[in-house]
Amino acid sequence: MPKKPLSLLAGLAIVTPMVAVGPSFIPDHTFTGSSLNGWHKVGQAQWRAESGEVIGKPTAESGGWLVLDRPYQDVALYLEYQCSSGCQTGALFRAEKAGAGLKGTFVDLSDPELQGYAVIIDANGKIDSRDKARRGGGLMRITPPPDPNAKPFNFHFPTPPADLPLTPPDTKLKPVQWNTAEVFMDANVVRTFLNDGREYGWVDQGSYGSIALYVGGTGEVHFKNIEYKDLAQKVRDPDYTSPNFRKQTLTNVYYSFSVAAADFNRDGVMDVVSGPYIYYGPDYTKSREIYPAEGFNQVSGFSDNAWIQSAADFTGDGWPDVVATNYGSNGGITLFVNPGKEDRRWTSY
Repeated sequence: MPKKPLSLLAGLAIVTPMVAVGPSFIPDHTFTGSSLNGWHKVGQAQWRAESGEVIGKPTAESGGWLVLDRPYQDVALYLEYQCSSGCQTGALFRAEKAGAGLKGTFVDLSDPELQGYAVIIDANGKIDSRDKARRGGGLMRITPPPDPNAKPFNFHFPTPPADLPLTPPDTKLKPVQWNTAEVFMDANVVRTFLNDGREYGWVDQGSYGSIALYVGGTGEVHFKNIEYKDLAQKVRDPDYTSPNFRKQTLTNVYYSFSVAAADFNRDGVMDVVSGPYIYYGPDYTKSREIYPAEGFNQVSGFSDNAWIQSAADFTGDGWPDVVATNYGSNGGITLFVNPGKEDRRWTSY
């Protein structure tokens, strides 16, 4: 098969995600019943729950909202929805009081581009103002203010070639059929994924408030498998060690992105190298520096000196050495030669 341009392959990786079933997060709450306890209604719509589904039908074209009683700041929401002909639907985040009504960030789930809006809603549930939100998200958790000197950037996803030996999944909005939406409201960005497709990200101006489901227009909407999670609360599973193993912390400092193992002192027991230190078995509580140690920030970067480490007898003298792939400004690789029985730092090349 002829080679494809790298830009095309990168674009294809974005538009053809792995197939997922259900949410990508572990929910705190899943709607499964036939009661709307914990929710309240705002505006011109009838809402009911049947067999795990939430069904909304507008009584006026302006529609209405089903608002969760509990507010959130950062939250993940997953739902499946089917909008009949003439129906408008979406989800509101950080819905908070604004006079007699509400304000928040609205994701239009009827729009194939999942457009985000800053909305103000009156006491009757009608959207009084609807301002397009600024694009955001991507690799940035917090989208900075716009740069007035920045040039316009128009990103487009390339069309896969006709002879590609696979078929990208169809992640477009499917009118009057069932669709899935997963939305993450985090920091100042709301990120939405339609039918397990790519991210649609918008900057949010709110701070704290409820989730709300919307129905408007002239058609009925069905929601099912509604699941949500408080992203601000982190839960760590209790540490567990099998009775067949003993846990041993090597270091509390980030020195290396990887580790390697070899019998560096040739005592018949495997040792571990991680960054600038050899940790000697069998207890791995004693260590020795092979080059001057320098810690790194594990949040913002990789270790320059030990991105990837490998261990083998590269020099052929019977003593295992270490090769480290360097990251960033250093570049290249470094060979650290085992000095054998001499207790000193290792010569590097």
